[in-house]
Amino acid sequence: MLRQRQAAALSAPCIPQLRLHRCLCRQLTALGSIVPCAATVAAAAEAPVATPSVAHRVLSAPKDARFSEDRTVFIEEFRIRGNEAGPDQRANIITIANLLQEVGGNHGVAMWGRANSGFAAMPGMDHLIFVATRMQIRMEAYPKWGDLVRLETYFAEDGRLTTRRDWRITNADTGELLGAATSTWVTINVESRRLAKIPDKVKQRFLQLSPSPPRCAIPAADTRRKLPEFVWPPQLTAPIQRGRRSDMDPNGHVNNVAYLAWALEVIPEDVYQQYQLSEVEMDFKAECTAGDQIECFGMPLTDCASGNGCAQQFLHLLRKVGCGTEVWRARTTWKPHMVAQQSDLAADASSAALIAAAAAAVAAAPAVAAAVLNGKSHPPSNG
Repeated sequence: MLRQRQAAALSAPCIPQLRLHRCLCRQLTALGSIVPCAATVAAAAEAPVATPSVAHRVLSAPKDARFSEDRTVFIEEFRIRGNEAGPDQRANIITIANLLQEVGGNHGVAMWGRANSGFAAMPGMDHLIFVATRMQIRMEAYPKWGDLVRLETYFAEDGRLTTRRDWRITNADTGELLGAATSTWVTINVESRRLAKIPDKVKQRFLQLSPSPPRCAIPAADTRRKLPEFVWPPQLTAPIQRGRRSDMDPNGHVNNVAYLAWALEVIPEDVYQQYQLSEVEMDFKAECTAGDQIECFGMPLTDCASGNGCAQQFLHLLRKVGCGTEVWRARTTWKPHMVAQQSDLAADASSAALIAAAAAAVAAAPAVAAAVLNGKSHPPSNG
């Protein structure tokens, strides 16, 4: 009889993901054995299984790139991806610089089409390309991973040989101003790599597609501030960098965003961790290509040791190893995190209810966080 009951219990179907209740069989007490009760297993198999709760958030999809009604402003939206955010889950200045470059190039392609070389096939620009000589980025706040950002860009005449391109960066969902940027561009002959004049017909054509009167994303009084001379020997250095093949861009040289990434390596660790980069002013002096070795130098323009909670500034310089050619010079301004994050409080408050709801779901049952990126998708319902 004992063996028959053991066989009946062990022959019960195995139900995955269910907790098997156990009971003591009086006949097995003397043997000290515990076996699953067949009746208990069968009852558990018929019991409904609760669906795990899922904390989810529906994220609106970026809108298609488009022009303003008068076709003088180009607008494009981007979602901050995980590989574009740092340990604090926020985008950094490298992400922002790449987005500025991307929307600027897309603006040109939208107007004139894609080129076989360079970024856009502007009519009348045979053997000529636009090259940035100066750029200034000013950030009020950095978007978080998953945030949808909107960039607006437009250009204007800026002297006899130069043009200017500006950008505004906002949170596409809230309208919050995140930052702005401005840049100065010249044209060079792609074959001789020398400065060239913009053809008059070309200038007339693109000025018809620029805002009138011209707009300035950053007040004119705050732009084109001369960068100081570098004082030798350098107080700050970073490891020598090498231009990689993957750093090359469609214009045939190392992309200028790589210069910014290299230069930031000279920032002292305590400043990098306790401060936020709020502004960078860059002068592009020369180009470099894959294989070039670049020395990175820096010097503080403020007293970093004071610790008085004021903004800190640094001067940066990149030059080629061997020939000593200066490639890039910049000034960076850093604000203490407590000051920089004040502007984030209002935006974070709007998401407090969502966070509380997600926390409650997690406490109630095992949860899986899911972000539905396609606005047309239907998120799973909570069980």
